[in-house]
This record gives sequence, structure tokens and C-alpha cells, in this order.
Amino acid sequence: MCGEWEFGRRLALLFADSHRHSYSGCKPAVSDILCGAASLAAQANNIEKVPHVKEKLTEYAGAAELAYAAGIAAAVFGEKTKSGVFFPNPIYANVGRRLTGELIYHEYNLLTEIAGGISVTLPFKEDFFAEKTKGFLEQFIVRNPNLTADYSLKLWKFIEDVGASPMTAWYEIAGVHGGGSPIMETIALSIEYDFETRKNLARYLAGIDDSYDESKELNLEPNDIK
Repeated sequence: MCGEWEFGRRLALLFADSHRHSYSGCKPAVSDILCGAASLAAQANNIEKVPHVKEKLTEYAGAAELAYAAGIAAAVFGEKTKSGVFFPNPIYANVGRRLTGELIYHEYNLLTEIAGGISVTLPFKEDFFAEKTKGFLEQFIVRNPNLTADYSLKLWKFIEDVGASPMTAWYEIAGVHGGGSPIMETIALSIEYDFETRKNLARYLAGIDDSYDESKELNLEPNDIK
């Protein structure tokens, strides 16, 4: 921009929407990693068939796939500008981003509940190879008789790295604030979302209005980006 101040707001919003759209692609991958880690922790703790554990694992599926679906919808129902650049639908982009941002700490909490405290109480790795301590620690590390001590150690060290390391804090904070803090998605949705159409629908269902025009929704089609 060169003195074109009147386009400053649009430039910022387009950048933000594009960034939040990309988040609907990258954040579900983080959910996938956490889901995989939690699933393996459940297996290692021999509790993978416990109903409430299975229920917790499905929460990862809901978060990841809803956000990813919002990202796809944002692309499919996006807008091709006069310049030829394609931008995502702002509603779906902001919805997907806010969903994942608000759930990140909950996802780590699920991992913590399923894994238990072993991931932060592990002895030093060298102790697992020391002759005097190896046998005792192998008994401690194995909770599922179908898993070997070596497998269990690698798994719990991985969960320690994912859920209890300096990188964990980075991912948690980036999960909330990457692409803009949740309040920014709230502001964007309050501006972009069509609340009037929903009010019209409610008035019609309440018998206040005699008719309801749903032509806009019925004629909504994906954009041709070819």
C-alpha cells in the first residue's frame, strides 16, 4: 500500500480471515497428534475399552473434524475478488478457528486424564539401562501385559514430550492466540454473520410475520474457482 489508507481495514481483515482459514487445516493435525497420544496412553494403561475413556477420545474426533470441515466450507464458499485472488468465506474461517482455539487446553486435559501422572514422574532414561535399576523400572513402566517394556518406555517418553515439556506450553498458547485471540473471531462473527435472517425466521415461526424469504439460503452454491 502506498498512501491507500482507505483499504487498511480490508487488508487486515482479509489477512486475518486467510490466517484463520489456514488454522482449520493445521490445528486439526495437532488434535490428531494429541488423539493418537491419548489413544496409545489408554492402551498402555489397559483402559482403552473403558466407556468414559472411549467417550473422551471421541471428543478429539469432534474437534478435529469439525474444524477441518469448517476449513473446507470456507474454501468452497469463498470469494474470488476483482484482482483474481481468492479469499475464504469469513464465517466458516472464523468459526473453525474459534472452535479449535477454545478447545486446546481441554484437549491437553483429556490427555492428562487418560495418561495419568506417569508422564511427569518417569525416572531418567539412563536408569532404564542401568543394571541395578533396569529390572525394577521395567516392572514399573509396564501397565499392559501385552506391551513390552521397551515399547512402553518409548510411548511414555513421547507423551512426556507432547504433554509435559516446554513445547507443550508453546502449543497451548499458540493454540489460543494463533491467528488472533478468540475475541477477534467473536468480533468478526458479530460483524459478518447474518443475524437478521435468523431473526426473520424466528418471527415467522412465532407467527409474527406471515412469510419468510429463504431464497438466499436455497440459492447458495459453492463458488466456481476454475
